Amino acid sequence: VLKQASQHIQAVHMKYANRGMQFEIKQGDRSASLETTMVGDYNVSNLTGVIACLCALGHRLDDVAQACRNLPAIPGRMELLGVAGDPLVVIDFAHTPDAIEKTLRALQPLAALRGGDMICVLGCGGDRDKSKRPLMAAAAEMYAQQIVLTSDNPRSEDPTAILQDMYAGLKKPQSARTVVDRAQAIAEAVQHARPNDLVLIAGKGHETYQEILGVKYPFSDQSHVQQAILHRSMHV
Repeated sequence: VLKQASQHIQAVHMKYANRGMQFEIKQGDRSASLETTMVGDYNVSNLTGVIACLCALGHRLDDVAQACRNLPAIPGRMELLGVAGDPLVVIDFAHTPDAIEKTLRALQPLAALRGGDMICVLGCGGDRDKSKRPLMAAAAEMYAQQIVLTSDNPRSEDPTAILQDMYAGLKKPQSARTVVDRAQAIAEAVQHARPNDLVLIAGKGHETYQEILGVKYPFSDQSHVQQAILHRSMHV
């Protein structure tokens, strides 16, 4: 039953909105519009699958679409923060060259719709594959107009050495900024962004700690973004 239902449900007329995506769900001759704060084709596919399953269980298409409008993104996975009049901040767990590239590519239409720059804040984990560090920086440079290199989980490594490895992948290293302290990097990126810019905070996503020299200190990208947005609103 689920297979038959999913074959008759499809997402069409997909487009980016100022703070998410809009598309139409069609089931035979019925349709329902849906606007969500989730972004990316994969999220549209996921929502379509959820809708197909719920419709197969007997729920009305309109009711299902209405319920899905309020579904939040998974924490740290294309998670949108900010309010109208502020830069749009996206937090994502992307921590490989491929993930950085795919995330920035998925955000390009949204950044273009807003008419601003894409700013990418990213770091690389210590005690992990060093070969991906320059590749991650190169992927960010390819798609983002501004780059801020910072710490991720440096673990036992010197954060400055990690940043030097990343720098090696940049064609125009002078165009990137380096801020070793991740909290400061997030604060500065949000503070300096224009209202129509999009800021991607990549690498840690849902994590609630930062590991430095064997100690996991409390750290949340979400909390630091919210603090930066609040500070920005108080000093405009």
